Amino acid sequence: MRPPSGVLPAAMSLCTIRTSQLGGSFTVSIVETLAGNAVKVRVWYGRATTQGWEAWKDWDGYTFQTDRTALTNDRVMPLFK
Repeated sequence: MRPPSGVLPAAMSLCTIRTSQLGGSFTVSIVETLAGNAVKVRVWYGRATTQGWEAWKDWDGYTFQTDRTALTNDRVMPLFK
């Protein structure tokens, strides 16, 4: 689910999640709304560059299900186009 190199939206809605599942706090985006309060999230681990998304392979792209109430620090991150 990584964006193709050089193809990024102008901005991305992000949240933070602290989870023992991954052992820390991570920046995530919601990729799917599920039943009840559940959501599927994608971990963003890397940085936006003028050439596209530079992934840091450890966790970037990892997806998992969580409760929406576990997400904090809603924000929009401007990206390069």
